[in-house]
Amino acid sequence: MGSHLFSLGRRPIESRTLDDFEGTLKYHGALGYRDHSVGGPTSELVRLHVVPLVFGLLPTESLVRRGHDQLVKPAIRAHLKKVGAPMSESLVDVLKAVADQFWSTWPINIRYGNARCKRKGSIADLRANPLLYKGILTTQGGRCAVCGALFEVPGDETLDHTVPFRIVGDAPDGANWQILCPACNGGKAERLSALQSLEAMNWSYRDAVGSYVRTPSLQARYVVLAQAGGCEHTKCKVRSNATELMVQRISVTGLWVADNLQVRCPVHASEEAQGPPITITEET
Repeated sequence: MGSHLFSLGRRPIESRTLDDFEGTLKYHGALGYRDHSVGGPTSELVRLHVVPLVFGLLPTESLVRRGHDQLVKPAIRAHLKKVGAPMSESLVDVLKAVADQFWSTWPINIRYGNARCKRKGSIADLRANPLLYKGILTTQGGRCAVCGALFEVPGDETLDHTVPFRIVGDAPDGANWQILCPACNGGKAERLSALQSLEAMNWSYRDAVGSYVRTPSLQARYVVLAQAGGCEHTKCKVRSNATELMVQRISVTGLWVADNLQVRCPVHASEEAQGPPITITEET
């Protein structure tokens, strides 16, 4: 284990995690554009480690403001010093951008000066920019960025913010946008990492004798697809931009929980892994 850099109360933070935090948000447009110098997209596991820093590094004063013109960088610097985090203006800039976005998307409140809630971008907004829309869709192969479902009619498309809208917002260059099918968008919800969900821990408490018997829940399905990125067969490297991906059980005697699921392309899908139809009967 590496030595920690500082502590957020009970939580030790390592240097790599702080770098991942700054890099992830910059890559997805926290400063208003994609910063390619920080590398590429990060994994679901890396983003999970980043999650506690989003609000852990923000001081109260950055979100509870008197008005639009209130200076928040001094409060951010003071908080970083208080928790022992390294002081860099680059980090301060990112935290200010997050604080500004979160504050500006708060519900309308005239009393505190937040008279207008910033509107969330939609698929209609993306389509209004044909060049950007075509670029994103082409990169995705005309398919859902997560499951690879082919978009055949406009209604199949939804706009997803890779990093939740209230954290990063809508960068004009589309840095925080991807096009998902309704099922993947519903499974992702407002999470920075798929591993934030209870389904990532195989927790099926509410629905163990429902969708977890017949099919995976949208959340469990998304957890597996988001981590895999493509077919998990050892002899296959096909990604979601080339084919539609399927989620199957590994063991047909187990529930449709994340650890018992695998991602396969149509070529390597197994009927045996799917299992026979199940009829639920009530015991008397």
